[in-house]
Amino acid sequence: MVALEDCAFKSYFGNYDEYKREREKRIAAPVKDVATSKKQRTEAVNDEDVKANALAKIERLEKELSELEAAMAEANLKDEELSQIYGRKVEVIKKPDASMELWTSLDH
Repeated sequence: MVALEDCAFKSYFGNYDEYKREREKRIAAPVKDVATSKKQRTEAVNDEDVKANALAKIERLEKELSELEAAMAEANLKDEELSQIYGRKVEVIKKPDASMELWTSLDH
């Protein structure tokens, strides 16, 4: 059997049913490659999104840390206010560690 495909003649052995099976196999094979490459691109985009979000969170926490340090430097704070600010500062210092680990693990 001879078929005209992609502007060229293609020979197939067997009858029409065998031709259809072979043709379906050839057509289905590239679809898997396209699906795989699309999945890889999607994973890369997702990694970039996660990385960007982690970096934004780190920057936001660093800004908050600077603001807390500036607030602690004020001379007219009561002990209770200073203690609250310091407690928040300790929380903020711990948070970037997890985001930084995530960000560096995606940096390959």
